[in-house]
Amino acid sequence: ADADHEATDFQGALAVIGYGSLGAGELGYDSDLDIVFLFESQVGESDGPRPLPVERYYARLAQRVLSFLTVMTPSGRLYDVDTRLRPNGRAGSLVSSITAFREYQLNEAWTWELQALTRARYLAGSHDVAVQFNRIRQEVLCRERDEAALAADLRDMREKMSREHEANAHIDRALSPKHRPGGLIDIEFIAQQGVLATARLYPRVIQATGTLAQLRELESVAWIDAGEYAALTTTAEQLRQARMMKTLAPRETGPEIDTRAAARVFAARLGKSGDAE
Repeated sequence: ADADHEATDFQGALAVIGYGSLGAGELGYDSDLDIVFLFESQVGESDGPRPLPVERYYARLAQRVLSFLTVMTPSGRLYDVDTRLRPNGRAGSLVSSITAFREYQLNEAWTWELQALTRARYLAGSHDVAVQFNRIRQEVLCRERDEAALAADLRDMREKMSREHEANAHIDRALSPKHRPGGLIDIEFIAQQGVLATARLYPRVIQATGTLAQLRELESVAWIDAGEYAALTTTAEQLRQARMMKTLAPRETGPEIDTRAAARVFAARLGKSGDAE
């Protein structure tokens, strides 16, 4: 049963939220689309010939959107789409009511999910849901936090990621623009730590979802100094360029990028995971 055949009065109350590199406005040639679907909580069923409960109706509408985004073309799949950042991940519904989303973010979200929320933004759909999403995002990100506990959580998560990638024979962590010490993931962790640590006092820092823009905001509130800002942004820009070129020309060897300064900032903020020799 197609969503088209189940027209309803609550049609249009679905919003698409971008996470990850999509939400941050940092898509690369090899990026997938991290998407979360939120809908307005309402009572009743669709008023088509085959009435559906609200959540099932929006789930089918979301599936239709996904089918458009993942269509096969002569050059391959249009986009790879990942919806696992929704509340409760794979175990959760494809769509979430805005009310349930708020409850989850306030009471159940792990620190890594708060990191993800720093990069999230409204993309398309219901403007009413977008307003509520932005309000919830501010409420969640601007809560008071224990900075030492936050740093410990982030360090544990980064070390776990490092162990997983070291066990992956397909990834050379020492050369990877993303995974190397002082690489893109370390820089993103620094920016996300700063946003979560300062948002209560400086709510404007949450307006930025991209890493470079977040670092700019963090320098403006003196969470990082000018030297740290320069090291992190210069390294990130060089690594992104290298990653793009590697995708386009995988056999080409680009110039060596020195990530030691970024690794030292990471070590100062979070500990040994990103430390350089």
